[in-house]
Amino acid sequence: MQSVASLTHPGRRRRNNEDAVLAASLPGDELLLVVADGVGGERAGEIASRSAVRLLQQQMQGRPVGPSADRLRSSLRHVNNILWQRSQNEAHLHGMATTLVAALVDRGEAWVANVGDSRAYIVHSGVAHQITRDHSLVAEAVREGELTQAEARLSNARHVITRSVASSQDIDVDVFGPIMLAGGSRLLLCSDGLYDVVEDREIAAAVGELAPEPAAHRLVDLANERGGPDN
Repeated sequence: MQSVASLTHPGRRRRNNEDAVLAASLPGDELLLVVADGVGGERAGEIASRSAVRLLQQQMQGRPVGPSADRLRSSLRHVNNILWQRSQNEAHLHGMATTLVAALVDRGEAWVANVGDSRAYIVHSGVAHQITRDHSLVAEAVREGELTQAEARLSNARHVITRSVASSQDIDVDVFGPIMLAGGSRLLLCSDGLYDVVEDREIAAAVGELAPEPAAHRLVDLANERGGPDN
C-alpha cells in the first residue's frame, strides 16, 4: 500500500487559500496527486485551482487506457479548455488562472506533468531533486544564464509565471517520466508558498526522515515560521 498525505494552509498573510490539493485513487490501482495554485482577483484564483483539480480527477478517471504521459497531457489540455471558456463567459472569472502539477503513480513509478511554477520533487538519500521546470520569468533567465539561483530568489519578478491553466485557449504541458520510486524514494508536490521560504535541504530532511503525514505538517509549520507569506 502506498503511503500518502496532503495538507494545505492559507499561511499568515492571506485571508483565503488559493491552493488546492488532491490525492485520489483511480481505476487499476493508480494514484493521482495534484497541487494547484490559483491566481486572479476576488475568488477567481480559488475557483480556478479547485476547479482544475476536480476536473483533472474526472478526466483521468474517464481515461483509464493509454500511455500515462498522453493521458496526463490530454486531460490537462481538456481541463484548460473548459476553464478558459468559463473565464471568457463569466465576467467575475475574467483573468482567472492556476498553476498545476500532477503525478500519476502506478506500481513503483510515476509520471509528472506541470504548467506554471508549482513543483514536483523526488527525495532520495537525503537529497531533494526537482523534477519539474518552473514556467516563470526568473526560471527562464536562470536557464539562459542571465541570473544566478541566488539572484532569482531575490528578484521582484520571481512570481511572474509564463504558463498557467486557463490563461489561454491552449497550453503546453511538460511531462516527465517514468520516474522510479524504488529504494525509499519519496515524491513531493508543492506550490511556491512552500519552496519560496523552505530550502530544498529542509524539504529533503522532513520528507526523508518522517512519515508522510508528519512530514506534511512539518513543512507547513516551517513555512509559517518563516512568516507564511503565501498559501
